This record gives sequence, C-alpha cells and structure tokens, in this order.
Amino acid sequence: QTNDSAYGKDNRYNLTINSLLQLNSVLSLQSKAGYQDWSQTYYIQEPLYIPAQVGYTNRNWEVENRINLSSKDTKLSFGLANLHSSLKGQDYQRPSLSIGTVKRSTFSSFISGQQSFKNLILDLATISAAFRFDKTAAYDPNWSPQIGLLLSQGTTANLKVRANWGKSYRNPSLNALFWKEDAFSAGNPNLKPERATNLDIS
Repeated sequence: QTNDSAYGKDNRYNLTINSLLQLNSVLSLQSKAGYQDWSQTYYIQEPLYIPAQVGYTNRNWEVENRINLSSKDTKLSFGLANLHSSLKGQDYQRPSLSIGTVKRSTFSSFISGQQSFKNLILDLATISAAFRFDKTAAYDPNWSPQIGLLLSQGTTANLKVRANWGKSYRNPSLNALFWKEDAFSAGNPNLKPERATNLDIS
C-alpha cells in the first residue's frame, strides 16, 4: 500500500488435501483436492491520474485421482484430473466497463511408467516414459509425451548418465487473457497456449 489515495492489495488463500490408500504391497490409490483464491484490488484517487477502483478475484478448484502399481523394478501410474478456473473483474469507478466473470475448465488424463534393469551390461539401467492428454475449453487438445533414460555403473565411484526428452505446454492465465487495460498492462484474449520441447542430457 502506498497511501490512502493510491494503493494495491493482494490476498491469497490456498487449501490442499492429499490422501493415500495403500491397498496392498503393489496397489495404492492417491487423491488430491485443492482450492486457490487470489484477490487483487487497485485504488487510485490521486490528482493528475485517471481515477481507478478495480478488483479481480481468481479462483481455482482442482481434483486429481491416481492409481499406482509398484513392484521392485517396475512402477506404473494412471490418473485423471480436472481443473476449474474463474476470474471475476469489477470496475467500481466505471461499472459498465467491468469484465464480469469468465470461466474455463481443463480435463486431463495421464499415464507414466518406469522399468529398471540390473546387472546386464551396466549395474543399472532405468527407462521411464509418460504421456499426458489435456483438453481446455476454447483450445485444441494437447498431447505431452516424455521419455527418459538413466544409466549407472560402479558402486564406490558411481558413474551416472541421464537423458530426458519431452514436450510440454501451458495455457495463458485468465489474467493474461482478460485483464482490463490500464496504464501498465492489458489482457489479450487472442493468446494461445505456450508449447515447448525439452531435451536434457547430463
């Protein structure tokens, strides 16, 4: 806060609940539920500045469920998730310019696996792979594959080589899409998801 005639406020609340049910030595069920609330308020009543009094509230609800299978050398996980987001924007100075409330939902499914091999050519070789599908309202479906390899040799002087390749993406935030134009920034409803290809060798 700067002073009584020009200030900004930022309040954030997060709640996450995790649960794990171990059915036997191989099978387990895992769940996560989360809620986020992010409120921002901007107030300007200074001379020589355009008066402003706006408020934004972002809310996210997320649920994720997984089935995990695990043995000595093999791991497999399958899951489903849903994320619901909303942004409410209110212009108290000029109510007719308020953006109102915008919402979107993202459905996701994913599978990942890992297999280890011991005492073959090397002491340890581990192959991992993952595949994720995401569908967000107003955007095309997105597929994100990943694959990794770990090679390990030696016990006293351990030599490890890792290689990972994958694709990822990120949706633009609701703020980036719909933020009302001000002196510092403006939302762009035409933004598209960011996409990346990653390669790491170490």
